[in-house]
Amino acid sequence: MNMNKFMTAVMAGTMIMGNTMPVFAATTENQGVNQTEAEAGTKRDTEVLYTQTSTFSVTIPKKIVLGETKESDYNVNVKGDISSDKQVKVAPDTNFNMTDQATVGTKKADVEATVTQDITIWSSADVCKTNGTDKAGNVAAPGLTSGSWAGTFEFSIALEDVQ
Repeated sequence: MNMNKFMTAVMAGTMIMGNTMPVFAATTENQGVNQTEAEAGTKRDTEVLYTQTSTFSVTIPKKIVLGETKESDYNVNVKGDISSDKQVKVAPDTNFNMTDQATVGTKKADVEATVTQDITIWSSADVCKTNGTDKAGNVAAPGLTSGSWAGTFEFSIALEDVQ
């Protein structure tokens, strides 16, 4: 019986000491934190820093269908969070060839299509809007004739320094 009382006392003491031990833990310095001592009644400045890389997404049309006028408008959207000293450039090829898709007979010669997009630069203010910003472009191939035609052009996408 005496042994049970002794073990209970030891366990209780261990539990009490275990709860208070963190108070005696050594303090360590955090990397990147500099401390300045100050006298009572004085003031000191604290600098707060934050760095995040720019992120953005670009939405371009997957398919553009030319109508009876042999042209079509399209929109490009850029949204995200970029630094104020950066801009996003989305520039389409200026022209490409439309190819006759006939599977029999003599194919017609390729027809040149032109792509115009007057504005290819999105500023930080444009990109950081909740829904981003749309900018318009146009594809035209006035030389097309009857039949089925197809072509492909590319958009060059880059994050650049503001000029």
